[in-house]
Amino acid sequence: MTSDFEEKACALRQKWMTALIGERFQEVERDLQELRLLATTRDEIFGVQGDFASLYAFQNDLVKAEAARRAQIAIDESRVEGWLGLAEHFHYYDENLEKAFNHIEKALVVAMDSSDLVRQVLGVKIRICLKMANYQAVEQALEMLVGYQLPPGAFDVALESDFLSKVPLGEVSAELIARYQSLLKARGT
Repeated sequence: MTSDFEEKACALRQKWMTALIGERFQEVERDLQELRLLATTRDEIFGVQGDFASLYAFQNDLVKAEAARRAQIAIDESRVEGWLGLAEHFHYYDENLEKAFNHIEKALVVAMDSSDLVRQVLGVKIRICLKMANYQAVEQALEMLVGYQLPPGAFDVALESDFLSKVPLGEVSAELIARYQSLLKARGT
């Protein structure tokens, strides 16, 4: 990353939350446009595009948020963050579970190929599938989580547990849930 970009990105992110809380959206968008002009690498451009998507989602401008996520993916289809962001866009903002499921499936393929964010993608998949009442897919994703070994140097979240309480009794193997809970306990999460 370039030093001008790093300095501007750091300054923007420090004031971003205050500006968003104060609903100074145009100010944040203007700053992001300026930051985009400073971005010279694909990683920088990818990150700024993700910031645009977050801004538009925060504003509840779902058309612009989706377009920004799709533009982020176009910058680098091999990065799981763009696919994951698009799946979460359809899950939480647009509330189109079919599209959310399709995009989380793509995110999972990308995550498995890169060995990055596999746990996070599987956790999001479980949440989407719970909302869809697709308990077979919940069980498959949980089975993958139980069997997944984080490769050395891979980037991911810790094991998550918030979704367990949302699994209806009897819809997912009790033995599988117990195995996952044992993993959580062993890792102190």
